[in-house]
Amino acid sequence: IHNAGCLVLSSATPMTESPNDPPNPSERRGIRSFVMRAGRMGPGQTRALTELASLVARTGNDSAVERRYVYALYGQSMVAAGRSAEAVELAEHLERQAGARRDPMTLATARLIRANAESLFGDAAKANALAKEGRALLKDAEDPYLGYWAAITIGVTARGRGHLEESLASLQ
Repeated sequence: IHNAGCLVLSSATPMTESPNDPPNPSERRGIRSFVMRAGRMGPGQTRALTELASLVARTGNDSAVERRYVYALYGQSMVAAGRSAEAVELAEHLERQAGARRDPMTLATARLIRANAESLFGDAAKANALAKEGRALLKDAEDPYLGYWAAITIGVTARGRGHLEESLASLQ
């Protein structure tokens, strides 16, 4: 399951004799971008969402940590693909699960998915508050992925609001 988060697709520039030598322009290959442009999904994004949806459907027997990881990746991918409304629906589903199970870690995952969606909507203040809520739910937990995601989201949204000190502090 951890390989699901490693769908990085690009082509590299060939190495030269010395790292200080500029690459030969005739040998240079372009880097193929898989960044979203104007709401269009390329084959990389489509494949990632399809494969993550398949993983989500099969998480029933997985450990809680693995389920959260898959849900987190799927939520992040939906937001990145411009499908924020679906990501918010996933967050609502996770919130219901968390309430039924009294599971703060799943609730933290839901808050972080919502924070990503709100950040994309342009509401850095709401995204920041949701990310802080997620981080507070993680206070005694040992989940480095969710902790890192919360710290990065707080830092990015604080910077977007012009709160540079908070942004730097979130990463320490």
